[in-house]
Formats: sequence, structure tokens, C-alpha cells
Amino acid sequence: MEMPAVYTTTPQLAQKDPLIRQVTDDVADLGPDTTSLLSSVGQYREASPFSDDQTAECGHDGSSARQEASANSRSRVLCYLLHAALLSIHAMLFGLYSRHVEHGLTVAITPSANNLNVVLSACLQAVYTIYTAILVYITQSCALWYTLSRMQKLTTIHDVAGAWSGLGAALGNLWQQRTLAASSWQTLSVTTYLACVAILHISSSTVMQFQMFNTTTTAWANSTQAWPDNYSAIPTSSSNMNAVTGAVPAIMGMPTLSTAGLVNNTLYDTFSGVNQPGVAFVNATTISASCGLIANASYRAITSSSQGVNTTTWTISVPLNDTLNYVIDEVPTILYNSTIMYLPSQSFQNSTYISPLPVSNPIFLASTLMDIAPSNENATAFGFQMPLWYGTDVDVLQTLYTTVYLIGCSLESLNSTAMINPQNNALLQPIQDTASGPPPSAWEASTLQPRIYTGDVLDVVNSALSSADASVGFCQTGVTTNWQVHYDTCWLEFSSGTIYPEHNTVTTFVLNQSRMESIVGQIFAETVWLGVQYGNVSGGFFRNTFDRQYQQEEQKWRLNINFLPLLFATMGSFTMLALSLRLTGAFSKQLDRPLTSSAGVLEVLWWAAQSRIPTDTLEGVTDPTTEELRSAGMFSVHLVEERRGDTKEGLV
Repeated sequence: MEMPAVYTTTPQLAQKDPLIRQVTDDVADLGPDTTSLLSSVGQYREASPFSDDQTAECGHDGSSARQEASANSRSRVLCYLLHAALLSIHAMLFGLYSRHVEHGLTVAITPSANNLNVVLSACLQAVYTIYTAILVYITQSCALWYTLSRMQKLTTIHDVAGAWSGLGAALGNLWQQRTLAASSWQTLSVTTYLACVAILHISSSTVMQFQMFNTTTTAWANSTQAWPDNYSAIPTSSSNMNAVTGAVPAIMGMPTLSTAGLVNNTLYDTFSGVNQPGVAFVNATTISASCGLIANASYRAITSSSQGVNTTTWTISVPLNDTLNYVIDEVPTILYNSTIMYLPSQSFQNSTYISPLPVSNPIFLASTLMDIAPSNENATAFGFQMPLWYGTDVDVLQTLYTTVYLIGCSLESLNSTAMINPQNNALLQPIQDTASGPPPSAWEASTLQPRIYTGDVLDVVNSALSSADASVGFCQTGVTTNWQVHYDTCWLEFSSGTIYPEHNTVTTFVLNQSRMESIVGQIFAETVWLGVQYGNVSGGFFRNTFDRQYQQEEQKWRLNINFLPLLFATMGSFTMLALSLRLTGAFSKQLDRPLTSSAGVLEVLWWAAQSRIPTDTLEGVTDPTTEELRSAGMFSVHLVEERRGDTKEGLV
């Protein structure tokens, strides 16, 4: 094959000179404004054709060029795969975010796990930094290869190669395009690519973070049953129950006393030994009282003498219905107005035994004003006159008759469920039956049904309260005794009193039915609660403890994908993939091998050493500013080695 003529700049440039130039049809396309290295062809002499040895050597170099082109092709494929992999990872994270699958990864909060977010952030930044460094290196190499393999103006090569030095250099070169637009699009592409890398660096630390959240797990803890079992209700010693009833007033008198498991007239099971908050559903029992005025009651005085001292007590006949009467013996003398007296031992009429009580309905004797319903206002059978004794000398007591009323109550226990926090046994939801009670209601006639003593919890409590050793009280302030139970504005008297006031107290307190029912239900609930706290050994109820399941709340770390950082990272990776395809010439056929793989200072000096044309062109620049040098470099160069068959020839 006949070789074309080759022109050299000096006699010393043999056929292996890489800056051998060859006239091609491309030269004609440079345009009249292009300062080409081919502008002074007449100044050079024609060299002899290659010898056979030189042709063989050129064939060997051509094979090397094809290998380098193949390596560049593999680098471009690797570049695209790495960019696509990064975009795929972000797309996969978006898929996980849509269903929050990442929340399934949880870590318990321990002292060793307190720095999880710091460690995760550092790891993500390290991975992104290394990965993007590899991307920039490969993309820069392929992009410069593609840029140098094309016919470009020397200033364009300078701008693009300089832009790859870093984001700051890229911004500087982009700013220079305003005075001389030599490579606006290419420089903008490189700047955008490096800006996307910076976005990845910024967002990488917050793409995923560990987030603290509350979760529940099933746990077991020791629980105390609030309501005693009936088979274990009777205390080991009935006399010891006085210790329980004697402590009942302390509940109202000590506001700071912890009454976990007791709210108004409701008792609920409690936990112990729980250190974490949680939720538990426990058994609750509400004591409901239904009270009414008992009509047609009568009394008679019984005077007894012992060692010359006369003592007067009262026996009250309480008609429950046409056939059944309560007979209440040893009723103490009323010492105060505005008194609610819990009547002692109750039995059937003509019964000779008192304890245990055959009938266990609570019966109260009240010397307060009553809010009687209008329909019963004229029913005088509700009240009857009893003597009220008072005075400073116990031997010379004044007698004043006052109207008293009998109040009969029936009790029942209602079971329900309470939701509590097992850590402090506080109610998480109010129990409907523990409210302050219905609106005040006037008294109606009693529809009391006899409650036959069976020995259950309510019977035992009623027996204990009706025989409690306590002092009297009244609804006004000014008198303090040892065992007064204060509910709202009225004192509740448990049994006979020993204190005689100097004068009678005028009552102003008006008692209504709903308030009395709340008082009775609450005092029964308090007695049961105290009985369980005392335990059967101390005269209370048997304390039943067992393991109970509850839902324990605890704080954990869970992996969380953050939307905004992931969105910016995804947009950045997508833009990088698109720009890498364009900057590296993914859709262009690259057959020419550039003389150098970069365009740094050393490469430029080597070009100048091989050819006088760039040097001669820039010799006329007297003021070597960046603007002047960029303007002088606006001539086209083609720094490649052209392959023809098995030979290699360089052209500029």
C-alpha cells in the first residue's frame, strides 16, 4: 500500500515523531477564523516515505493503540455501570421508604448504642466519599480521553481539563466563559457533575439515621389482687379488724398517702417491681351503694345499772317490709346534731345472737337536715324524735329532742376492667363508676332488700365497720376527735361516743341521697383496700399475688430513611449518570487515540517540545493574562494518532 506524504517541522523529526501532521479534508472545514497548525505547510519539506522496518514498527504501535482504545471502552462501561448502580441503590431506598421496611431494624437503647447515629453518619460519609472519588476518577479519565480525541480549540481543552481539577476551578472556568465562550456547555456539564458530587457528600450523612421510638413488648411482673377472694375474706382474728377500720380515717386525713389501687369507690389490681412504663389491663371492682330513708321506725330506751351507775341505750326497730324488721340493740345516745351514726350490731327481731350478723345491710342514724323529694315532703313517717343530751357535767345532762332519720343501704360489687400504667399503678383511663357521682338527688323512700349475711367481703366489712371503736363527730368544724372520717362537709360516726360538748350545735348541713351513696361506697372501698394492705396476718384480708402479663413500653433505636436527603441524593445520582453519558461520548464512535490521556502542564510542555506551531502561535502574546492566553488559544487542534491499516501517523 502506498503511504501518503508526511510533513515534519524539522529534519530531526523522524517518522516516529508523534506530532507529524498530515493534510486531510478536515483542514478545509476549520474555517477562515481558525488559526491552524496547518497554516504554513509551505515552510516544511516533504519527507521520504516510511521504510519497511518503520512500517512494521508502526503496525506494532497500531496494535497497542487498539488495546488502549479497548481499555478505554471498558473504562466507559465500568463508569456507566457504577453510576447506574448508585442510582439503583437510591431507587431501592425509595422503595423501602414507601413501606418503611427499614423500621424493622431495631436496636435496644444501651450505653454502648448511644453513638449509633454518629457511627452511621461517619460510615455513610466514608462510603459515599470513596464511591464518588472512584466515579470522578473514572469519569474524568474517560471524559478527557473523549475531549482530546476530538478536534477542539486549544482554549476549549484548557477550560475542560481545568474544570476537572475541582468544583472551585470548574466555577472559575465557567465564570471565564462570560468574556470568551470557548466551552460553555462542556464546562457547565463538568461543573454540574462536580456539584452533584458535593450534594452527595452533603446528603450522605443524613440519608439514613437511627430514630428513637416507643415500642411495646410483652412482659411479666408481680401483681396484687385488689379484691379478696370470698373464701379468704374472713380475717384470722375478728378483733384485729379494728386495726383496719381504725386506720380508715387516715386515708382522708393524709393527702400525700399513696393509695395505688384505690380511686373513690373502685379498687383495681396493682403491680410491683416494674421499672419501665407500660400498659396493663387489670380487674377492677366498684362498690355501688343504693340508699333510701326507712319509714315508720320506732325506738325504746333501755336503762341498765352497774355499780350504781345508770346507763341508757336505745333499741331501734327497723321495719324493712311487712314481715321483716331489723332490731338494732345498744344504739348509743346522740351527742351532736349533724351526725351520721353507723349503727352497731343488727339482727332479726327476737334473735338472741348478734355476731355474726344475720343481716348485713348498713343502717345509719342521721341527725342532719335531709333533702327529701317533694313527693315525700309531707311524709312525716321518715323522721322521729330522739333525745339529744348535752352539757358540761356528765351527771347533769341537758335533754333536747331532735329529729333523726334512718338510712338503709344495699351494696353490690360490680366487676370491670381498668387500664393502668404498671410502673406507678396510675389509671390511664378514668373508670366510669369512679366519677364523683350523679347530680345531687333528693331522698326517696327506701326499697331496701334484706342482705342475708353470707360471709363475703362486703359482709365482713359491714360487720367490722358497724362495731368499730371510734369517737363521734359532726358536720361543723371546731371539734377534733381521734377517729373521725370526714366526707365533704359531714362527719361520720362509727359507734358510741365519749365526748360531751358544752352546748348543742345547730345544724346547717343538708344531706342528699346521691352524696350519701357516694360516702358509703367510698368508705367500704377504703376498708377493703386497707384490709388487703394489712394482710391476713395483721387482721386484714389475704393478699393474693401472682404473675401478670402486661405490655411494657420501652424506647429503642430504629433505622429510618429521610425523604429529603434521599430525594437530593437521587436527583444528584441521576444527573451524574446523564452527564457521564454525555461527557464521555457514550453515543459517539471513538476510533482515534489521543496523544496523551490528560492535558496538564507536563502534557502541554511535551506538545510544545514536539511542535513549534503552538509555541509560535502564543509567542505574540505580550501580556500573559488568562484572558489574553485564552484568546490566543482559539485555534483548532487534533491531538490524536490516526490509524491507517497497520500504520500509525500523528496529526495536529
